[in-house]
Amino acid sequence: MLKRIAVLVWMMGWAVAATAGPEGEAVHYEAAFFSQFAPRTALDMLQRLPSFTLRAVDPERRGFAGAVGNVLIDGEQPSAKSQSLEDILQRIPAGQVVRIEVWRGTQTAGNASGESVLANVVRTPSAGAGVWSAGFELANQHRPAPNGYLSWAGRVGRTEYGIGARGYSLDRKLPGTRRETNANGELIEVRKERSPREFDEQALDGEISHDMFGGNLRATGQLYRSDYQQANTLDYFGVDGARVGDELAPYSEGKRTREFGFSYRVPWGAGNAEITAVHTGDDFESSAASAKRRATVEQFSSRQSLDTEESILRGTVERALTREQRLQVGTEAALNTLDAHLDVRAFGDGAWWPVDVPNAHMQVEERRAEAFIVQTWRAGPWATEARLAAEHSQLDFSGDARQSVDLTYVKPVLQLSRTFGREHQMRVRVAREVGQLDFTDFASAVSLSDDVIDGGNPDLRPQTAWRAELALDLRFDSRSAFAVRLYHDWIDDAVDLVPLGSSDIAAPGNIGRGWLDGLQVSFAVPLPKLIPRASLKFDGTFQRAEVTDPLTGRQRPMSDFERNQIEAEFRQDLGVHGLAWGVKYSYESSLTDYRMNETDRKRESPSLDVYCERNFLAGTKLTFSVVSVQGSPELRTRRFYEPNRAGALVRVEEARAHPGRWVTLTLDGKF
Repeated sequence: MLKRIAVLVWMMGWAVAATAGPEGEAVHYEAAFFSQFAPRTALDMLQRLPSFTLRAVDPERRGFAGAVGNVLIDGEQPSAKSQSLEDILQRIPAGQVVRIEVWRGTQTAGNASGESVLANVVRTPSAGAGVWSAGFELANQHRPAPNGYLSWAGRVGRTEYGIGARGYSLDRKLPGTRRETNANGELIEVRKERSPREFDEQALDGEISHDMFGGNLRATGQLYRSDYQQANTLDYFGVDGARVGDELAPYSEGKRTREFGFSYRVPWGAGNAEITAVHTGDDFESSAASAKRRATVEQFSSRQSLDTEESILRGTVERALTREQRLQVGTEAALNTLDAHLDVRAFGDGAWWPVDVPNAHMQVEERRAEAFIVQTWRAGPWATEARLAAEHSQLDFSGDARQSVDLTYVKPVLQLSRTFGREHQMRVRVAREVGQLDFTDFASAVSLSDDVIDGGNPDLRPQTAWRAELALDLRFDSRSAFAVRLYHDWIDDAVDLVPLGSSDIAAPGNIGRGWLDGLQVSFAVPLPKLIPRASLKFDGTFQRAEVTDPLTGRQRPMSDFERNQIEAEFRQDLGVHGLAWGVKYSYESSLTDYRMNETDRKRESPSLDVYCERNFLAGTKLTFSVVSVQGSPELRTRRFYEPNRAGALVRVEEARAHPGRWVTLTLDGKF
């Protein structure tokens, strides 16, 4: 089916191509385009950019490349990792944005993110401007949870600076029901769950840049903290409805992050040179307990700490070889460390006794180096990007496992693009991609409420794949855009769940080859003929992936693989006092973990949200939202087998949790 769609997209692209010659790759959206939305920050403007989706940055990804998102600020990548794009864009007042450019094809060549489409926020120097927001969320705990942010950006001489502070909190409960049945579907037990939870976070971040020695020096920093608590309680009921026991399972965690980075960029002949350095540190601690009271009492407790450090140094040089060709070379070095400790105890005979968990205490040190060369070439409507990168890393393990691992990969990329019409483009790309290792996969963890041990595996290797993709980006006018991307991966060393040694504990590991097909579609269209001053945005990803199950020998999806993801928004700007309203919908398909003796399938609650905005005096805007109007439940199904998944089904546990609906009220403005 995907092959047929690819052929149709290709034919459509060449049909449109007959209309005109190329005008360039960048598409400009001037600040006036966003004025009808009354934006306060650059983030508000990016969220209204037609057929563009802000890609969330994963701060846990090691290295600078691939972890910096798909947004540039004045043509430069932010020298930060732990700071989200939302944080960075929220510090930029909308009044400082001259325009937003959509970069495609060879314009993105050599960019650290590896993205084929980037948004570039172009600012104007300003004496100073600030934005603020304050509000609260009211959920089913019936207590307001405050949130807000404050930022200021300005310029003094040749020095530009920005500083911001934000806070967010939630206070909700997640009641639910778990039903346990046998293999024949006969009810065994019902568990009613109450799960009040609280979360709060605060962050202070900023940046400063200064022109010096013929170049520009930019420094960034962030301090972040968050705390989370939940107090799960379950009541057990038999088939006859009689209460047969209960369980208390409190859980809490805290995280502290610090990050500092700088970059220095200087013109060099017909190009430029840049050096970037970033250091990030994360301290994570969690504690949990479980007390099950039936005919007997079972008590367990656990404490875990994860301390990670990452230091990155990256340098690039870019020059024009001819009018049609550019060359970029660069290198990146990184030092990553993990110090993980897990302590699990059980209560018996009047005392607490340690429980032996494999790979509970691990120290990991990784030294990684990468070098790359990128050449871009343009001839009329055609452009190519050729990239060759090689990386080598050495991982040293100590603690419960002592070993050393060397990994080396070569990563070629070839992209061919053709511009046509005024602002349309088609791209074909072939690349070898190497997945990122999550350091937390090396150390074990436990979930006392689920009676599950998540094993750590120092033998885990990165997943690799050859990817072929075809993309079409059509920009019909300033408010209409359509983009589609099809891709196929030939996967090696697929990362899934494997037995940890000879035990029944599941741990991340490699299970051989697999494949993945994907289709990503996004569009933005105005609806003036149907509904005046209305527009519709849609972004959807639809995927299939299969591997061979090492236990059953049958084909199945990969563990923790998301098949579909949808985000859609309808909005109408009424044009009176800045009044606007809209509807948002988000959906993510279920994820399944294939453990040794069970399958665990989870689906988050789809969310249908309704909002209304209105401008007030002094440039303020009030936004009222009703979140999760449908009140759709979260679903989870666990199927247990004996002696493993290749054996017989013995019982099923089905859970439904109800997050309910909540409202948010936010007032924001500028100064």
